[in-house]
Amino acid sequence: LNLGLIRRKIEVLLKYNDTIIVYLHWGIENDHTVTQNQIWAARKIIDWGASAVIGTHGHVIQPFENYKGKNIFYGIGNAVFDDVTTTDWRIDGKCKINVLKQSDKNIESIAPIFSINRDNGKIVFKDFLSLKFMNNKIHVVSNNELTININTLNLTHFLYSFIRNFKINSFNIFEFKLFHNGNIYRCDYYD
Repeated sequence: LNLGLIRRKIEVLLKYNDTIIVYLHWGIENDHTVTQNQIWAARKIIDWGASAVIGTHGHVIQPFENYKGKNIFYGIGNAVFDDVTTTDWRIDGKCKINVLKQSDKNIESIAPIFSINRDNGKIVFKDFLSLKFMNNKIHVVSNNELTININTLNLTHFLYSFIRNFKINSFNIFEFKLFHNGNIYRCDYYD
């Protein structure tokens, strides 16, 4: 996640576009919470001129918030994935095949609905759809059919953000650790 590059791209795009939605692949897999650095980075992206931020990668629904009148969706879920087969390469060159079986929480998503005003390019969040992947199809479901209560998740996120406000709004650099596992590099972000 190169925030300098994102900032430069937003600055260029703002010259020719009224609305910019930044779509990020980030976060901790199978965790409904978000890190302090994700909150900080998403808010900086809004400060730089993005109209909205939408994240994915956690394979579960994560909180969303309204920041300075613009929306941030930290993780929209996993409703289009079935079981996933992965290959792990070891340092000795041998590989191991793994199958990640999806649980109830891994077959759910939310789909944000925005409207864009043609006159001024303003983007307005309207609502979201709750989705589940069942019988090889995506179905619209009611919020209470999800394994996570989105209102509780957002309240927890709000309280976390409020308590850690000073650190989240600081100008600390985005920190990360890089791990090597055979031929694969993995980057984990941390507070």
